[in-house]
Amino acid sequence: SRDVPICEVTIFFHDRLIRACRSSKVNAGEMHAFDSPNLAPLATVGISIKENEHLILPQARGALRVHTKMDTRLLALRLVPGFDDTILRYMIKAGAESGSLRALVLQLYGTGNAPMVKDDLIECLREARELGILVIASTQC
Repeated sequence: SRDVPICEVTIFFHDRLIRACRSSKVNAGEMHAFDSPNLAPLATVGISIKENEHLILPQARGALRVHTKMDTRLLALRLVPGFDDTILRYMIKAGAESGSLRALVLQLYGTGNAPMVKDDLIECLREARELGILVIASTQC
């Protein structure tokens, strides 16, 4: 139904077309295995195709540029209630000493809440910053 192709990586599963970089697998046994909880589907398919045209990205205006010099020295951690920040401290210290850790990405609880009563965690993150490690907080959603 579109005159112009959708020029991005997408996932079509069951009846929905969703943006791949905003999706995650949410179920291993159902037809709605993939979801994009923070972005509506680009299109839904039933008897007809319903597009959310305002969400579809415009075509690129230039040639594809592949960035090959990316720093991959990062650690991404999804925090769960009751995690042991001692392990985090050891990983930060080892990464800083070996030069293998440049950034720490923390996926915080739900909408981005960090544990407020863990003073050791705050001190650990302060030490990471002092060691030159970039600390990034994000949400799990």
